[in-house]
Amino acid sequence: MSKLKQCLVCNNTFEPCSTCERLGLAGWRIVVCSEVHWYYHYPIISYIRNMITKEQARQELQDAINTYGMPDFNDNIKDVVKEILADDVVKTKTVSKKKK
Repeated sequence: MSKLKQCLVCNNTFEPCSTCERLGLAGWRIVVCSEVHWYYHYPIISYIRNMITKEQARQELQDAINTYGMPDFNDNIKDVVKEILADDVVKTKTVSKKKK
């Protein structure tokens, strides 16, 4: 029996696949509690590792949210999720000229 791990998306405990761990395989069975959570985890971790742009991460994460709903994200990644989903619109202050 494997040691229990914390899901990197929701922080729930799960039993990782001992075969995957022993063989050094990468995949959802060793980092998240369900296949569905992999669809949230993959764009987040890819963005953190600079493998994809923020826009690509936003699209993939938004697709997962639209398909499966908004999970209760682990406290460790909430800020990254907010960053990915945030609009990058820079608000500028309009300055009006005084009439002479």
